[in-house]
Amino acid sequence: MIAIPFTQLGTVHQYATIAANSSGRVFYLKIPESTVGFIQSVANNWFDNTYYSWAVDGAIVESKIERMLASITEPKNFEPPYLVKNEIEFIAFNNDTESHVFEVLCDGICYQKRRI
Repeated sequence: MIAIPFTQLGTVHQYATIAANSSGRVFYLKIPESTVGFIQSVANNWFDNTYYSWAVDGAIVESKIERMLASITEPKNFEPPYLVKNEIEFIAFNNDTESHVFEVLCDGICYQKRRI
């Protein structure tokens, strides 16, 4: 079975500047159709009066992340890993009075789907 690290699909550490009282996509990764993915680790930064929404395959994993899941330098490991078939997305909501640079690290691995 051939393993494809998320790093071969795109950038696993993504960031975006989100203006005050705005929201926007911070992280997005598309999983190739012929593969199935496993999220192995996640991390994010966080600011007062802000939160993230995390979706996998269009379904909300957590709608209001009002904390740092883990630091970017020491991501939280998932055991077992979290299954993803299509896409991973993090949206940041900045309810603060100033802009912030939001960061998400989401790493894992994909495997080719086997036909039976």
